[in-house]
Amino acid sequence: GKTPLYAVKLMPLRGRWFDFEVNKYGVMSIKLLDKRPRILLTTLLRALGYSSDKDMKHVLGEVGDLRLLDNTLRRDTTTNTEEALLEIYRKLRPEDSLNIENAKIFLDNIFFNKRRFYLGKTGRYQVNKKLGITSKITEEDYLLNKMDIVHVVRSLIQLNNGERQIDDIDSLANRRIRGVGELIGDRLRIGVLRVEKNTRDR
Repeated sequence: GKTPLYAVKLMPLRGRWFDFEVNKYGVMSIKLLDKRPRILLTTLLRALGYSSDKDMKHVLGEVGDLRLLDNTLRRDTTTNTEEALLEIYRKLRPEDSLNIENAKIFLDNIFFNKRRFYLGKTGRYQVNKKLGITSKITEEDYLLNKMDIVHVVRSLIQLNNGERQIDDIDSLANRRIRGVGELIGDRLRIGVLRVEKNTRDR
């Protein structure tokens, strides 16, 4: 039969949930915005500063079989950080004028802006536990950082290589239960961000 494909879901306290996925051709990608094309995970890693193929292989070092990385690199038309930032911006904001500064701010806002993506204390504890990060947790760690994304990509490869244990999706330990207050707060936050964006666009 077919080998099952596994994904890694990143669920913050506040903000969008991201699925890091592999398709049937063994290509890894992520959907950063609805109704926009998927972004290759190698393009994302390049945009975050792991500029060359060699940099990526070095930072993902503890993985036995790098076939998924090689498959994805073959589809990746970018060759350095600048190209990767522009490629992501071009795909996700085609209506905006293309420049490197805007592209960098745009990507930073998706993952590293406290108002848009916030792990919180529990989120950080869970991420560290799942990804085997042993450093002491401080309040600064309630935000995502670049190495977290590297760890997520590494665990996605390990899962699909059979080098890592699969989570039981039905276990409450792997569920995020959202309270009414959180849901209302979330809608309000989205509303405020929309008003802000509309004001800027005008």
